[in-house]
Amino acid sequence: MTGHCLQTFLELREARDRMIAQPPTDYVFIKDDGTPRKLNNVSAAFRKLCKLAGIVDFHFHDLRHDCGTKLRKAGVPLAEIKDWMGHSDISMTLRYAHACGDSGLRDAAKRLEQVRER
Repeated sequence: MTGHCLQTFLELREARDRMIAQPPTDYVFIKDDGTPRKLNNVSAAFRKLCKLAGIVDFHFHDLRHDCGTKLRKAGVPLAEIKDWMGHSDISMTLRYAHACGDSGLRDAAKRLEQVRER
């Protein structure tokens, strides 16, 4: 997500929080009463919008991967991406290492996985 997109998102979330007389929430997709929407409803709406836009083979979860990749391309350290993405293990975050050509890190992660499997 670009800085502009992130800023717009944060502004929209603040406006949403003001519109519903509810305390601020960590949820992005909420109902009018402030309760979180079910993931199935959000995913279905996303699929419908992709279809209307003529976008194929793109899933809601792909946005998460795109965010991690763009954070890495922006030079954000992998440890910070790990925290941002909520990964419990850095090996999950290493999938974003490719964005900066961190092949040495990927090799190290593969070696760590091999040791862990023994």
